[in-house]
Amino acid sequence: MQAALAHKAPARYRHKFTVVGDLMADVQTHADRLAITAALGIAPDAELLCFLPGSKPAKLGMGLPLGLAIMQTLHSQRPHTQYVIGLAPNLSLADLMRYTDPQRNPAVALTNSPLVKLIEPTDGLPYLQIENGPKIFLWQRFPALDLFSQCTLCLTTVGANTAQLGALAVPMIIIIPTQGLNELRLWDGLPGVIAGLPGVGLIARKYINPLIIRTIQKSGRLFAWPNIWAKREIVPELFGLLNADSVSQVVLDYLTHPEKLTAMRQTLKTLRGPSGAADKMASLILKTVNLKSVNYPTVNYPKEKAL
Repeated sequence: MQAALAHKAPARYRHKFTVVGDLMADVQTHADRLAITAALGIAPDAELLCFLPGSKPAKLGMGLPLGLAIMQTLHSQRPHTQYVIGLAPNLSLADLMRYTDPQRNPAVALTNSPLVKLIEPTDGLPYLQIENGPKIFLWQRFPALDLFSQCTLCLTTVGANTAQLGALAVPMIIIIPTQGLNELRLWDGLPGVIAGLPGVGLIARKYINPLIIRTIQKSGRLFAWPNIWAKREIVPELFGLLNADSVSQVVLDYLTHPEKLTAMRQTLKTLRGPSGAADKMASLILKTVNLKSVNYPTVNYPKEKAL
């Protein structure tokens, strides 16, 4: 994305590099909003909020119930907002529903997550229907960059999603709930091996994880890729004992003040660099194939060695 990277190449090879920019940045330019809203069955000008819960069980176990509770809370104050969940390619609908089942996931009760039903219509996208709440579409097409590019705001966990959304200049809020982290290993190396041992690991995580969480909170560590690139918080990172009410207040603040979303979008654009990488890449390819052919000496192989 940044031309400065090419300058790190050895001087004798530097002339071979051409910086085209970030190819993902062009997705927004070519995405068909009408096709996306038609697939969702919503109005073309609808306010669309996307939730990206991740793909790993440790994130889904807490993140999905919390996300559903957030959307239920938002719906009570902003009923016209539409919702969609971008599913990871390895996550089936059956697996998704397992994380919404209070009998199988204790985080459902911990986050006061609403009850949901999975609806799979013969015509249209599957969706979750919250009891006395909104319909939440399930987007299984992957990659989903065209969908992300058309969202008003995204709620996401940490990971590659934040880099993709940053490249698309899509406003985002990062949610990192620390409830239930006794079941999650927060460190690597030998301590991580110890944390994985039956019995011993549970005790280690119970006492060590809270210490690590407090250290992270005091250090001001950044988790989202746009924030790491900028070395400051551009997109909000909500870290700690999160609940639907507290997160919803942050979301509502942005939705009711669109100038804040615009400012975030503009800042993300400056981080990724200019768009037009696809055109530059195509021009470079055409320039290369149109170069005069070089006459290489012909090698006559014996018949038995002919390829």
